[in-house]
Amino acid sequence: MTQKGIGPAGPLTARRFCGIITQVTTHRTDNPNVYVQPGAVSSRGAGFTLLELLTVVAIVAILLGIFAPGLPGLFELTRRAVCRSLLQKTGQAHIIWANNHDGQYVEGQPVYFNTGHYACWFRGRTAPAHHAEYGPYTKHAVLVHQGYLPDGKIFYCPSWSFPSVQYGVSAREFNLSGGYGRGGGWFEDPADVPAGQVWMQTSYHYNCTFSAKADPRIPDMRSARTYDSCDLPLMVDAFSDPNRGVDWHHGDGYNVLRLDGATFFHRDPDYAIRDRNGGVTYHYGTVMYEVHQAWVWKQLVPP
Repeated sequence: MTQKGIGPAGPLTARRFCGIITQVTTHRTDNPNVYVQPGAVSSRGAGFTLLELLTVVAIVAILLGIFAPGLPGLFELTRRAVCRSLLQKTGQAHIIWANNHDGQYVEGQPVYFNTGHYACWFRGRTAPAHHAEYGPYTKHAVLVHQGYLPDGKIFYCPSWSFPSVQYGVSAREFNLSGGYGRGGGWFEDPADVPAGQVWMQTSYHYNCTFSAKADPRIPDMRSARTYDSCDLPLMVDAFSDPNRGVDWHHGDGYNVLRLDGATFFHRDPDYAIRDRNGGVTYHYGTVMYEVHQAWVWKQLVPP
């Protein structure tokens, strides 16, 4: 027996539910190829019963309950993939630079030994005599300054959320005290850098401390060369200074760029890098900043 309306009478089974959806979505009187029984819909209208609507809502709610908890993790995996892509593009620029400069990657020196290597522009900095073209830039920033990369936006991981170190943002806007108030993000034109901002920071560390000596505090640090082992790390998601938000923005690890331009994700589930200096900035309470840095770079060499 069939009741008037859409579909046969009886319980709302999965098959009946699908049949209802099919009939409703194909009920078009202006389609000559679809036959609609006269009065099949008009007696009840073209909608569902309240019970059917509540059932659909319940099904949707159940599905959301199943899949919604995993959405943040999915979004982070997407941001992590974008981050790796940014590093890969930067790596290509590094290789081109090295090929155009006798196999030498961009220098990071001279640099203060206690300066974080994610800072790549210094107000009033004098370029090395043999690299006057660097200007106030250092490390990976030189690639933008010299046209090997389009702009500084590429130096900001999409998972990086610390507010005072962002593209086009200065820490001066946040009234931070001490050294934290003298930093900030990237400005394409140095003339736009607010007065009082001493350096521009990015969300990536640059490895400019290649050395043949066991103790990295000995001032013989040099930039990488193309003859160095290709699996050595060149850049990585910034670390060392959680007071600036510079750490663990991917949660359990770091994206790493190797000298050969390849990238990989280094997992650090035990937070060994984050907690290297007790979970605080590598600058704080230690004169071993360079030693901590050198230790991290060694951890980032694939096994």
